[in-house]
Amino acid sequence: MTQQQCIAQLGFAAVLQGERTRSVPLLEQALATSEAQGNSWHQCYLLWALAVDQGEAGAPETALRLLHRALRHTRKIDEYLGEAILSETLAWLLSSYGDARSAAVLLGTVGRVCARPALLGSSGSPS
Repeated sequence: MTQQQCIAQLGFAAVLQGERTRSVPLLEQALATSEAQGNSWHQCYLLWALAVDQGEAGAPETALRLLHRALRHTRKIDEYLGEAILSETLAWLLSSYGDARSAAVLLGTVGRVCARPALLGSSGSPS
């Protein structure tokens, strides 16, 4: 595991523990390194983790901006599973802030896409 990956995992662990004073600096440090290296997949993961952290902190607008940035990266690298995870996170945010109908529609769409075996190979990524 690289130093960048270790920092990212420490940051995500802090997200799960609700320790924002630790999570944000660690994730932002890993994100800056990832951006400098041009690693779109890792940027997507880090932006998602930051979005979850912001959603938990009661900052839905910031969380949505981070999710949109992450989605742009998934499209660059054709990461369909990542798009599904980001969409599920978006649904969680929508329902958390009172828009259960939009969350349900979004989850239903993600479920239909993920249920189409022709779209996903045996590894869970596009064939």
